[in-house]
Amino acid sequence: MKTNRVLALAALLLGSLLGTSQTASGAALTVNGIGLGSYPVPLLTNHGSGLAPENAYVVQILITLNGSAATAFCLDLFTNIGLQNYNALYGSPADYINGNRAAWVVDTYTPGLDTNAEAAALQLALWDIIHDNGDGLTAGSIQLVATGWETLVADTQAIVTASLGQSSTNATILYTTALNGTPAQTLITRGVLVDVPEPATWALLAAGGAFIAAHRRPSSAKKV
Repeated sequence: MKTNRVLALAALLLGSLLGTSQTASGAALTVNGIGLGSYPVPLLTNHGSGLAPENAYVVQILITLNGSAATAFCLDLFTNIGLQNYNALYGSPADYINGNRAAWVVDTYTPGLDTNAEAAALQLALWDIIHDNGDGLTAGSIQLVATGWETLVADTQAIVTASLGQSSTNATILYTTALNGTPAQTLITRGVLVDVPEPATWALLAAGGAFIAAHRRPSSAKKV
């Protein structure tokens, strides 16, 4: 009876420790600059009441994520981000409406990205898929002012059309906030990233394991 109580206590301890590890911060993120893309592009958006002109920076974002260089694209058209350090929490594409479709775009097109036109079209396609259900840039609540941008409209439409019915989980959503707690743009990057418990959490897990080991009754013991 005593052994059962000890094991129950140990299980509770481990459960609380595991819970702690799963809520650890996802990443230290630094926005270093912009990569490929057009800077800026004139959009008509419903940011306010009704469609209004707005300059959107349609670019690949260069980041450092937990010390490693990476690239990302913006999912949140209506929030700012700048060149500074951020905290980021990892999320699944499934957290977003049309997020898995957006993840397919990132997973499919990012590896071969090597021109400004491709990066700009990829970013616009993501915004159209996430914010406008992928209806293209000539209709809906997000439209590109087409005069002089016909090629970009066509390139974006090609990505949006190719993504219909597609889905991927090979991407990570980065929910970012500045170190002062101000919300920043939500980003998406290729690859599946997971939280890694901090050293202190590993130490607690090891202590929990040692606690169980020290209080387990040997399986060979017999009742008299």
